[in-house]
Amino acid sequence: MTGSAPIQDPGLPSTPEVFGQDSPRFDSNGPSANLQVVLYGSSSSIKYDFAEELFRKATVGADIDKFAETVRPQILDRTGDAASTPRSECTPDRPSLAIVYHPYANATIPQHTAYLPVIIPTNNDLFEKEFQEAREAWASYNIPTHRILRLEASSSSMLFAAEDVHKLDPYHTHQAIQRIMKQEKTVSWFGMFEQFNTVHAVTLFALLCLITGFSVNTALSAQPLKGFTIISPSPTIAGKSNSNQSTALAVRTTSSISVIPAAINYAPARGAVLPTAASSPSTQSGSRDVGPITHVEDTLPMTWTERLKVSKEIMVRPSTSVSAQTSSVVSSAVATTSPASSAVTLRLVDSLSEIVAASFKSLIDAVEHDLKDLILALDELAQAIKRSTRAVTEQSKSAAQVIREQFEYRNARAKGKAREIREKGMQMISDAGSSFWGRTNKAKERASFIKDLVVSSDAWNSYVKSHGEWRDELRARARHARHRARHQKDGMKSRSSV
Repeated sequence: MTGSAPIQDPGLPSTPEVFGQDSPRFDSNGPSANLQVVLYGSSSSIKYDFAEELFRKATVGADIDKFAETVRPQILDRTGDAASTPRSECTPDRPSLAIVYHPYANATIPQHTAYLPVIIPTNNDLFEKEFQEAREAWASYNIPTHRILRLEASSSSMLFAAEDVHKLDPYHTHQAIQRIMKQEKTVSWFGMFEQFNTVHAVTLFALLCLITGFSVNTALSAQPLKGFTIISPSPTIAGKSNSNQSTALAVRTTSSISVIPAAINYAPARGAVLPTAASSPSTQSGSRDVGPITHVEDTLPMTWTERLKVSKEIMVRPSTSVSAQTSSVVSSAVATTSPASSAVTLRLVDSLSEIVAASFKSLIDAVEHDLKDLILALDELAQAIKRSTRAVTEQSKSAAQVIREQFEYRNARAKGKAREIREKGMQMISDAGSSFWGRTNKAKERASFIKDLVVSSDAWNSYVKSHGEWRDELRARARHARHRARHQKDGMKSRSSV
């Protein structure tokens, strides 16, 4: 096609890279990323290289595990001055990994699924001091142990040295990243009980039982309520008629007004029992004056606590049968009604069932409100216990663990120094061997040169000639001696034969 470049295969995706502060490696709105990685702490030149090498190791390990989920990270940079720039919020529908480069100046660390504290050594001589300071600083953040990413199974230290990323096992690194992917599904349930032991559980259960028992006993108690006036039946002169029964009940509610026929001139004390007419609301004979009518009403709405008290302290007494009296009864507390006030209307609820229903509704509402307050208080108590437990756990770390970490650190340094000494010794031996063989070869060459020089000289030629003459003469003398010996031997044989 003309006017456009041909479409080419982009190939396999490269390792993650970070474009800038707070800028994701992949599209921040893209649904393909399933792991969010946020960089915190000091900004250094190797922070990107560390993240790239880490996920490169995880990618290599994923090739071994064919059934594992492919990790597609999205990296955000919040190191250095990135804390003052606008931050893109972490996506809640995917797990997140916080890589914290020490030193980290902020007092808090945002919430993430897992954390990886990394120390970048600046000076080998001060590495032990920097490591100790970074370990104490990391302990002050109270990060749960199960949320810390362990890349080295053999190491008990929570901090990871950035220079050791090239020594990581790919499969182990891949498994560690996969645990982050799986941890997001259960961390919400586990986080509630992460710092609770048996003592805390028993304490909270006992406290909850005590509060529940107190609430139930208070709700079922039958003590009279302040502001409620329960009127017991009292016998009155009702003329010559049959006995009737009635019970007057004044209930204080927020929406109704109770009218009580008063036959006395004084106000009764709160909680006292007042006498009233024993007949049902009807017209009775008589010519006496009618006493004042007392109206009981609420001027302010009731709160949840008052409603709870109302629901707890309502008490209805059963009605009592009173016989009509034929003669006058003399008493200072007896009140007679006139025809005008014989019909007294009590503004009560329609029936006792509605009273009970309204009371139980108020009770349920009040209990629900108190239970919400109780749950909030227990939640705050749990958070406080969790924070204190974390602080105590980090601060009361045993000396054996500290010694073990120091021993492992010193052992690792000793092994490194021994390895360096061995390499230097091997290098020295190699250099010495090379120098020895070089000198030997030079000596051989020099000896060969001297030999050639001697052989080519006149003295050597004279020596060779004289040596040849001496050898020939010696050989001749030897032959002459052998000939003479043989001749003598033959002469001796001939004489012996004669």
